[in-house]
Amino acid sequence: MKKRVVFLVLVCISAALSAQSIKVGGGGNFTANFDTFAPTEDGKEFFKDRNTHMLGGGIYAFFDLTYLEFNAGVLFGNFNWDNTDDLSDEEKKGVNITALKLGLFGKFPIAMGAFTLFPMLGIDGQMFINGKYMDEDIEAEDGRKMWNQFWFKAGVGLDIPLPAGGGKVFLRPEFLYGIRMNTDDEKDVLDEVKDADPKVLNAIIGHGLDLKLAIGYSF
Repeated sequence: MKKRVVFLVLVCISAALSAQSIKVGGGGNFTANFDTFAPTEDGKEFFKDRNTHMLGGGIYAFFDLTYLEFNAGVLFGNFNWDNTDDLSDEEKKGVNITALKLGLFGKFPIAMGAFTLFPMLGIDGQMFINGKYMDEDIEAEDGRKMWNQFWFKAGVGLDIPLPAGGGKVFLRPEFLYGIRMNTDDEKDVLDEVKDADPKVLNAIIGHGLDLKLAIGYSF
């Protein structure tokens, strides 16, 4: 009996996968991430210049099974402080980093005539590879503490068939916005602030957006 149940489950999974359309592709993306300190009224003056941001771009590839998208890519970004008035010219250049990006998203395709719209929701991981600050290499452990990140993102995408592709080739723009968990470095900062004075800082909030554009092929 158990063998029959397992067999039926495997048949159902196989049938479900065979019913999915398989799409692959690749392209480029732009990323803007922000680290926002949320102080209390007592801490506003101290934390007013602590906010940071990272702007970057990169390349990525995706594998799509109708309701599921997996993507992987490389990000090249520049991390900097929002207020650079008190920094030297060299410090104002910020930190250049390279990171690996991996994402897994659920999506719901909606046919809209000539194109397909799909809301999407999922997780996105960022893993530090290397970085430079003022022409000096950043230690791998320090880089991982600051720029290894785990994101929750939501957004929308479009599959737009290209006339020259015979119905198989399409353009895929995506827009995603997300919020992430605190990095190890931010957790250390929050613990230190809490020990010194728990009434000055509520949270450190990481949030940001992704704009992607890829060319895909449908099997």
